[in-house]
Amino acid sequence: MRPHTYLLTGATRPGRLGYQIALRFLEEGDRLVLSIHRQESDLPDRFPGQVRTCHADFADPSCMERLLDEAGPTDGIVNAASEFLPTGFQQTMADDLRRSLDIHVVAPFLLAQGYAARGKGSSIVHILDSYALAGKGGRVAYRLAKSALAEEVRLLAPVLAPRIRINAVAPGMVIPSPGEEEFAKREEASSPLGKLATVEDVFQAVRYLLGAVSVTGQTIFVDSGAFLR
Repeated sequence: MRPHTYLLTGATRPGRLGYQIALRFLEEGDRLVLSIHRQESDLPDRFPGQVRTCHADFADPSCMERLLDEAGPTDGIVNAASEFLPTGFQQTMADDLRRSLDIHVVAPFLLAQGYAARGKGSSIVHILDSYALAGKGGRVAYRLAKSALAEEVRLLAPVLAPRIRINAVAPGMVIPSPGEEEFAKREEASSPLGKLATVEDVFQAVRYLLGAVSVTGQTIFVDSGAFLR
């Protein structure tokens, strides 16, 4: 079976989930077009011939057309582009909301619009956030925008059908940030399945949705049941 080519966004920082998902695709022999913004990726050097890079800033949704032109034909899109604005309700300014909505809602919408207009491709998978969809934690602008993206997935599914399927994966805590080790232990102990999800768990959900020809408009929670608490 020939290797697939996917456009991946938000996959340049080694400590982040998007990067780990990219690694798994490359280890399986697929080819990637990586959308990068603030920093270059080391993946083209690690996997010569399998990776190309394009520059795009999701806070400027107008560059989605250029991103798709540079990426060329692909078998699917995995969008992990994200930005945390660590502000509470009273501290969140209008510009914070606009930036978060541009990154998490407007840019993905225009990406889907441009992808459909080009007449090629078959699947879009967005990476959401189980905690954001459950209304947990601070980061009001981020939570609002991720929830809107989840609704966007549902609304665009019949619009893009039958040629393009659009779905999402909502991970819980997978790679704890520095300083979150104790929180991660509490989450592991309190989750219904008694464990944290792994990168492999998330990757397999993404891989499934990219190839699930009868699934669209769905969000798969990969969080050991944390969303149910």
